[in-house]
Amino acid sequence: PWKVFGDKVQAIRHVFTPSISLSYRPDFSTPEYGFYETYSYRDEYGKDMVYTYSPYSSMMFGTAPSGKSGSLGFDFKNNLEMKVRSDKDSTGVRKVSLIDDLGINFSYNMMADSMKWSMINSNIRLKLSKSYTLSLNATWDPYLYELDENNNPRKVDKLRILNGKGFGKLYSTGTSFSYSVNQDTFKKLFGKEDEDDGK
Repeated sequence: PWKVFGDKVQAIRHVFTPSISLSYRPDFSTPEYGFYETYSYRDEYGKDMVYTYSPYSSMMFGTAPSGKSGSLGFDFKNNLEMKVRSDKDSTGVRKVSLIDDLGINFSYNMMADSMKWSMINSNIRLKLSKSYTLSLNATWDPYLYELDENNNPRKVDKLRILNGKGFGKLYSTGTSFSYSVNQDTFKKLFGKEDEDDGK
């Protein structure tokens, strides 16, 4: 059934792993928690002002954040690998990783007044061999941008996908390349051990 991949392919397996998380944080700036204090004063223009501060802000661990939030997090991971015939392996088959990890994650802040959706993060990791791994990641902005009165672009509370502009605009990208080193690597680089000496 997998002739398109050659006669050696035994099977192809795709693993999809969805994950949903829920988090909530109360507003620690309210008086009931005691993390923030306020005092009133009159400025140089005679206007009454109210200043809010935290006596813990200058301490080692800082203070509790202000503002409440309640968000849903979505994380989707994929893995794709195949089994091929191999004469070198004792089992007769060998696993080959086609896509080691392909993921996307984002969140929705139910407590926010606007811009409730977060940036969309995506990544892919490819194992080119046992030693070489290539990782790519990208961040996407789900919101539209419009020109303000000064002709400067600004983000507006309009989702791109609901306005026929795709799911997101590319915001940033990153690439990393890793190489694994073990004792077999050094044997290949500096020569095999001398079997006659037993060293």
